[in-house]
Amino acid sequence: MSNLLLDTELDSFPPYVTRTFLEEEKFFSTWQCPVHSPAQWFEDDRVRVLLDGDIYSGDELLNRFQPAQMLAEKYLAGELSETLPRLNGYFCFSLLDKKRQRVTLCTDRYGMKPLYLGFCDERLVAFSNHAGLLLESGTVPITVDSEAVKSSVVHGHYLANSTPFLAVKRAGPASCYSVTLESGEVERQYYWTWSSIKRNEEYELAAAVETGHELLEQAVRRCLSVVQGGKLSICLSGGLDSRVLLAIARKHFEGEIRTFTFGLPGCMDATIARQVSDLAEVENSFFPLTKNNWFRRRIAGATATQGMKNIIHMHALTVAGEASAFSPYMLNGYLGDAILGGSYLVDGLGEAVSEEILLVKYKESFGRVIEQKEYWDFKGTDPVFIYNRGVRFISAGSDLISGFFHHLKPFMDYNLVDFVYSIPDDLRKSNLLYEKILLKYYPEYFESIPWQNTGVPIGKVSSSKRGLSLFKDKLKSIVRRTPLHSLAITLYRKIFPPKHYVSYQDWVRDASFEKWVRKILCSEDSLVVMALGTDYVHQVVDSFYTDERQRAEPLGSLLSLEIYLRSIKSCCHQKCVGSDVGKFI
Repeated sequence: MSNLLLDTELDSFPPYVTRTFLEEEKFFSTWQCPVHSPAQWFEDDRVRVLLDGDIYSGDELLNRFQPAQMLAEKYLAGELSETLPRLNGYFCFSLLDKKRQRVTLCTDRYGMKPLYLGFCDERLVAFSNHAGLLLESGTVPITVDSEAVKSSVVHGHYLANSTPFLAVKRAGPASCYSVTLESGEVERQYYWTWSSIKRNEEYELAAAVETGHELLEQAVRRCLSVVQGGKLSICLSGGLDSRVLLAIARKHFEGEIRTFTFGLPGCMDATIARQVSDLAEVENSFFPLTKNNWFRRRIAGATATQGMKNIIHMHALTVAGEASAFSPYMLNGYLGDAILGGSYLVDGLGEAVSEEILLVKYKESFGRVIEQKEYWDFKGTDPVFIYNRGVRFISAGSDLISGFFHHLKPFMDYNLVDFVYSIPDDLRKSNLLYEKILLKYYPEYFESIPWQNTGVPIGKVSSSKRGLSLFKDKLKSIVRRTPLHSLAITLYRKIFPPKHYVSYQDWVRDASFEKWVRKILCSEDSLVVMALGTDYVHQVVDSFYTDERQRAEPLGSLLSLEIYLRSIKSCCHQKCVGSDVGKFI
């Protein structure tokens, strides 16, 4: 266990090209991009553009120029604000107007590609696509935002624009920030909001199935248009999203496709992924996650994400190195279940999500979430969760391995999203629209191969099976409250093959791991203790290790932050700005 915990695997992360620019204008800014995907630069005597990520489609000038030059041309023509809502992709960029001495900073429509802003005395003093560079530069105060951290412990991830640090904020979705270099004054506006999507409550299911299919295929083709090298990686699970992307890619991608799966040996994800890959006639590589190897690379992962990615949810590190060595282009099923499957729908279909619902869900963090209401205010419940759950939690997995891949996310294609949220919510409820599309247009992939969620092919869950599932859930809830809980788990796993692809609850409770956790989180030199208080940290740790009903995520949030704070401790002593640093470092 000691080798497992102490091996930081830092060399498993690809080297980066770090660029510092605008220093001559007395405005410090940094940008970091993987060497396999250098930032797209465009510069002439008028502007300088730095683009991180990929733009697939959205403007006719993309047929003539590279994306960075296209952005420059649109800015100079005064057409940038009209162009941005039409851009499909996963990106952020900065644009320096040399004459006006102003910088424009923009995020993609859904805020998926991270961009961080550093403040000092309420002035924007730095920005970067990598928050660590802001913190290590010495330009911003490094003071822990204790309320944001405690919120991440409760919810498992950070919300809205918060980070673990008071002076560093994540730029909002669909946002343009105009910054005056001399003063650091910032003007911010949304170039797109969800309210621009208009509802058509008369839309019928049959028409929605046909249009939804056409737009999904179009979205995948757009993503594939940026792939170079003739190879494509897909992380394949037992779910629906990655499976349908593989089915579509087999139709439209002329190069070689390889799939990658991870999890417990013998888990349902592994079995289904093998079936699907064999059907598609592509190679599938399986990477086992076990008690002895699950923590591998996660110390490096916590450092790479500045403590913002919960260490419990860094599964993607298992395959990142091998998959990116095959192809740095990853076709990603991000939020397919929410967009087409309706998994984010709550009560009140066709109505804006109520503040009462948000208050119950986000509790003390309600104020942070409601600040973005102008962006997600819409007659539908999904948008607020797409950002606060989808971007800040699920897409943090993409942030984690951004040094390895171009992440291609076709379910977030704006034509597809605009259509899906224009039709009645009840067409998506209970996976209705998604199932109809999958069974009609890709039957060989879905009619007979099970779905991991149910253990049977989609559309074939009988009422008796649903009743059995409810009975099993009820029985589990009763057993959890008795001394028989551990024995029941052991017997169950000996009789039945594993359904879930990981057993973090058990692995984190391993005696040697618990000893290590207490050593770094509960010791006198613990940095999260200095930031959050002894009682708070000990309560999180003790409650997990004394109550088997407690989940590991709160512990994971504290571990991620502690590891990152330790990684920058010496750097902070030398470079940090602000007297509050001494409170925790």
